[in-house]
Amino acid sequence: IIGGIAATVLALIIFNLYNIPNLNPLQTDDIIKEGNELYDKGQYENALSRYNTILFLNPNNYTAQYNKSNTYCKKKRFDLADSTYKNAAEKYLTENQAKEGIQNDEFLSMTYHNKGNANMSRVTTMDTIIQLGETMKALAEQPNATQSAEYKQNYQKLAECLTHVQTAISDYKNSLRRKST
Repeated sequence: IIGGIAATVLALIIFNLYNIPNLNPLQTDDIIKEGNELYDKGQYENALSRYNTILFLNPNNYTAQYNKSNTYCKKKRFDLADSTYKNAAEKYLTENQAKEGIQNDEFLSMTYHNKGNANMSRVTTMDTIIQLGETMKALAEQPNATQSAEYKQNYQKLAECLTHVQTAISDYKNSLRRKST
């Protein structure tokens, strides 16, 4: 983690020293390509550093946001992936709102699909939900069960799992609505 942060800070210092506040599209593509190569090699912190460099200079770069989201998924940081996918979709929509047929767009479809995957990954397995339900059912049969800390804790876990499943379903629906035909 420290290496990735240090690399990002160093890149930002270099950009500021050489007064490169705006990268041209080819430079941006090169840095994203570097990030993608690092991602493919499993060097996720370094990949994040490249994407963060782009986003520091251009916070509206939806491609860097999307790739950053994919990297968070690989690092099993599904909470960050979810919010970053959402940012990527919002930035894409803002930049392309005048574009004809934006509602049937492959980028948005992939973004929402991956966002759904991130939310489903937040639920370990469907067995987790079943197990929590069975535990709660067994606990509920005990006197004053709903007042016990164990019952409340399991209830909270179950509610959280179901929320992630509901969010994933919504994301998948958005993905399908935006899929090109």
